[in-house]
Amino acid sequence: MNKLRLYGIWSIIITVMFFILISSAIGAEKEPIKIGVIVSITGEAAEMGIENKRTIDVAVDLLNAKGGIKGYPVIAIILDGQSKPAVFATKAHRLLEAFKVVGAIGGNDISYATAAGEVFQDAKTPFLDIGGTTATIPLVGDYMFMSPIPDNDQGRAVAKYIYEKFGYDTVAIFKDVGSAYGTKLTEYIIHFLKGFTGKENPVPLVLSYNTGDSDYLAQLTRLKANISKLGIQAIILPTWPQDAPKIAKQARELAINLPLVGTDGVDTSALTEVGGDAVEGMIFSTHFSASQPGLTGFAKEFVEEYIKKEGEEPGAFGTMGYDAYDIS
Repeated sequence: MNKLRLYGIWSIIITVMFFILISSAIGAEKEPIKIGVIVSITGEAAEMGIENKRTIDVAVDLLNAKGGIKGYPVIAIILDGQSKPAVFATKAHRLLEAFKVVGAIGGNDISYATAAGEVFQDAKTPFLDIGGTTATIPLVGDYMFMSPIPDNDQGRAVAKYIYEKFGYDTVAIFKDVGSAYGTKLTEYIIHFLKGFTGKENPVPLVLSYNTGDSDYLAQLTRLKANISKLGIQAIILPTWPQDAPKIAKQARELAINLPLVGTDGVDTSALTEVGGDAVEGMIFSTHFSASQPGLTGFAKEFVEEYIKKEGEEPGAFGTMGYDAYDIS
C-alpha cells in the first residue's frame, strides 16, 4: 500500500513537471523576436518610408513562413520617425525601453539614421541604416551599421558612366545644401569627374538649393544663360525624391532640354507621377531593379511576394528595407 502510494505520488510529480516543461517550451517557442523599425511614414521622406514599411511586412511574412529564426517567430515594431531627426531619436528610446527590441533598422538619410543610431550605440544594441548612403554613417560606433552602397561608390559610378557612355565632360549640378546627402554626393561626383575627364573643372556650374524648395527659376535662368557659354552637356540631379521632378518640369518649361541624370534619391514613384513627360529619357543610378537580369532566387522570391501583395514591383528604397530587415 505504501509502495503504491509512493508510486502514485511520483507519477503525479513527474506528470506535473512534464506539463510545466512542455508549457514552458511552448511559451518559449511562441515568444516573438522583436526587431525595431523607424522609418518616415509622414513628412518629406514619407515616399521612401512607406516603401520601406511595405517591404518589411513582406520580409516578416516570408521569414515566419519558413519558421522564423530557429523556430522563433519575428515581428517588426514599426514606428514613424516623421522625417525629423529628433523624432527618430525619441522613437529609438521607445523601442529600447518600451518594446525591448533586440536591434533595429531605419533611416533613409544620415540625419535620421545617426539620430537613432546614436541612441542604440549608447545602449550597445545594433542599429542598421536602411537607405542613408553617406559613407560616414558607421563611424557612429561599433553598434552602427549600414546596408546600402555608400555615396563615394555611387559618385564614382555616376561619373564613370556619364563620361564613358555619353562623353559628358562638362555638366551642371544641382547641389542640395540643406542635406548631407546632396552636399556630399555632389562633392564625390565632381571629384571623380575630374579624374575620369582629366579636366580641372568639369562642373563649371553648381546650382545651390534647399531640400523641398518649390521654385527653381533663379537657378534655371542662370543655367540657361550659361549653357552655350560653358558648353553644358547635361544636368546632374543628386536630389531627394520630391525635388528632381519639380526641377525637371520647370527646366522644360524654360525650354532647357539638356539630358537629365539622377542618383538613387530620385528612384521613387514621385519621379514620374510629378515629373510626367519632363522626366522622359532621364537616367539615374539606383540600388535595385526588379527587372534587372541575374536576380538571385532570394530576390526573385521577394519580388514575386511583393507583387502578389501590393500589385506592383518594389522600388529600390523599399527593397533596401527588405534587405536590412533580413540582415538584422
